[in-house]
Amino acid sequence: MKNYVIYIAFALACFISNAQEIFICAEEELIDYSNSNLSSAPNWSGSIDPAFLATFEPVVFNVVFWKITDEHGEIGFNWATDIQEEDVLESIAAMNIEYNKFNMFFKYKGLNEIKSPPNLAIREFPNCNTAVAPDPHGYGVIDRCEIGEFYFFAENNGYNDPNAFNIYIPYGTRQFAGASRFNDTKFIIRADIASAGGMVHEMGHSFYLKHTFNNYNNASCERVTRDPNDINFNADTKGDQVVDTAAVPDFAKEYCYTNPLDINCIDDPKYMSHVYIDDNCEYIGNSVNFYDEFFEINPSDIQNYMAYTVASCRNQFTIGQGIRARETIRDDTFNNFAPAMTTISALYEPYKGTYYFAGPQLPNSEKPLFQPGFDYKFIECSGYYPQPAPYNENFSYNPLNTIETYDAYEQDYNILTHPNHSAIQILQVEEGLGHTNVQKCYNNFNLNPKGGTYTRFNDGVFNTNVTITEMDSLQVNNPNMINNLQPGLYNIEKEYDNGAKQQTVIIKEN
Repeated sequence: MKNYVIYIAFALACFISNAQEIFICAEEELIDYSNSNLSSAPNWSGSIDPAFLATFEPVVFNVVFWKITDEHGEIGFNWATDIQEEDVLESIAAMNIEYNKFNMFFKYKGLNEIKSPPNLAIREFPNCNTAVAPDPHGYGVIDRCEIGEFYFFAENNGYNDPNAFNIYIPYGTRQFAGASRFNDTKFIIRADIASAGGMVHEMGHSFYLKHTFNNYNNASCERVTRDPNDINFNADTKGDQVVDTAAVPDFAKEYCYTNPLDINCIDDPKYMSHVYIDDNCEYIGNSVNFYDEFFEINPSDIQNYMAYTVASCRNQFTIGQGIRARETIRDDTFNNFAPAMTTISALYEPYKGTYYFAGPQLPNSEKPLFQPGFDYKFIECSGYYPQPAPYNENFSYNPLNTIETYDAYEQDYNILTHPNHSAIQILQVEEGLGHTNVQKCYNNFNLNPKGGTYTRFNDGVFNTNVTITEMDSLQVNNPNMINNLQPGLYNIEKEYDNGAKQQTVIIKEN
């Protein structure tokens, strides 16, 4: 046991920064900015009670993404990943799917680009023990020693939205894949791992969720027992300090920790990565912690977002982690979360596009688009709303007539638009609010109809003695159509390309 503890101390390079008293440890996959002054930490209850979690009201955060390129707007290498809007939409969807369970919502506010200045030579942190040579790719390929300098650069050059989470995506990094800081609303994540699971993991750190294996190989590790009556119980104060996450090893580097004399591990810690997780995301190892206790690993431990597990295995948080996140937001120790918050109504607004009002039909590229990650229902509504009704406006709608539905896992983002003659339901929001919330009726009949009919009630009253006349597009759009009718009682029905029909009853007199 002592041998691999020494190895870990050798493998990780740590240094101190004076910003909010944080320490930074560069690890194989992630930089974890942890608050070293626990007296400033939120007032966590340690609860794992779902009923307590349900007491937290919905909270919505704005999220802005920034793609970092070199000075020419290029990604620099043919192996690098070039982030597009569909990639960050996938990430925003994943974050909503996972965090909506805790009544936490994210509003996508766009993908922007930062062209980095070239030839950086940053030496802000002399204790970094890393020589940083001038880099023609600038912050497009970022070193861990450059993080503080980069944040200064971003905030002083307009590359930071003070009213949102700011997620920075370089196409390359050195010594880490993501950089998060507890109680903060910005982080860095490398482009090739800025997938759904990676983004959910990094966002977890923002809400003070630690790695589930935190300190597992030293005297601060948590005991395996989850029985609070056990004399060895310490899960609420050690490890990640969340009771319903099990004591687990670092699955990614576990082989090298337990085989410290393997020369390949010394040369490359990724040599035997995740060797004790099989293709079914099940644990096949037999490891012990600092106290020589055998770990009791369940599938849920391997699937936890805050574990260093196989990316495809990640799919869940625990109730305790949800409560930890909500209590972190509630206490907002450094007042970072409040400025990034917005209202529930923001989720009922498109992230881009324009609603048709009048005149020629808009091209598909300009239609209003809604972010993925929610279960949407678009319900038939009525009233005069050539533009969507204001949020919380009362209007009539027919809950039995759903014009369109989309689920949270829809991957064709170009079809997530607001159909005419409908209002919006977001089922996750309704669940969080605890009541029906049909909003933003859009009922526009300004577009010319494609055809229709007029029905004349021959007796001047509503009965079955009628004459029905078909109209083509020229006839139905003729401005003198009504003037040309003989006196009588009529029902005029106009049909539109989108399937909608509009009926008007008139009495035509001499």
